[in-house]
Amino acid sequence: MLLLRGVSEAQIPDTARLPINYDYNYIENDTALTHLKKFFLESKDSVNRPLHILHIGDSHVKSGYYAETFAMLFDSIIRKYTAKVIVHDSDSSVVKLLVMAKNGAMAKTILQSVYVDTVVQNFNPDLVIVSLGTNEAYNHVSLDTIAWYQEALIQQIFRDAPHCDILLTTPGDGLKRYYQKVRISKKRRRYKKVLHFETNDYLVDVIEYYNQIPERMDVAVWNFFPVMGGEDSIRDWNKLGFAQGDMIHLTREGYRFQAHLLMGAVMETLTGQQKVEK
Repeated sequence: MLLLRGVSEAQIPDTARLPINYDYNYIENDTALTHLKKFFLESKDSVNRPLHILHIGDSHVKSGYYAETFAMLFDSIIRKYTAKVIVHDSDSSVVKLLVMAKNGAMAKTILQSVYVDTVVQNFNPDLVIVSLGTNEAYNHVSLDTIAWYQEALIQQIFRDAPHCDILLTTPGDGLKRYYQKVRISKKRRRYKKVLHFETNDYLVDVIEYYNQIPERMDVAVWNFFPVMGGEDSIRDWNKLGFAQGDMIHLTREGYRFQAHLLMGAVMETLTGQQKVEK
């Protein structure tokens, strides 16, 4: 179990040139966050117990910056909002974070983990954030298969933690890579492989599926794709140092900024304002 560890408060670089669309930075079906709203409302007078956040995901979550920064921001916000903190444990954390993430993870692999039910039951989260979909989209897993495993995972989380809220976050933009054989000698048949990136059209289909889940299940959704800037926006993120060269993963600064965006959307649900201090 990984509890919230220290995260540097280093200033996030200037993000003004990123193609961020704040008009889309909100939580869809935020009525599903009833327990989170209740905790925040009751914390105005005092905080008597920690808020437990379980973040399930793939390599984006495993990066060590996205989930951790979000929890750190939430902890800071609650401390400023409340009149008194009365949390009696070893570190007096207002927010306790548990990360359950693996490189290449999909809903199927998380669901098939022999530990997932035990982890959820023992941690007893108030909020479960599920950040999957990148690997399903990249590997072109059928939408029927994605739906079966994703919704089975949601159902299991609710069975193991019936008093939690579930917030799904969609993948951001990501490109598919391929190698093109280019002839480098006219006299000899000598070639080299040149790396290219192309738009992953299937990613939009996967994200659209996630946006429709609240029609069938009582979960909230944060759609990061349009907030990030939509199709091919990761190229700009990469140029400005917020995304890695593989055109899928973000950098440390990118994940921290993503956490700020998510926190802004959550704060709009809780208070009607998106402002989050860096």
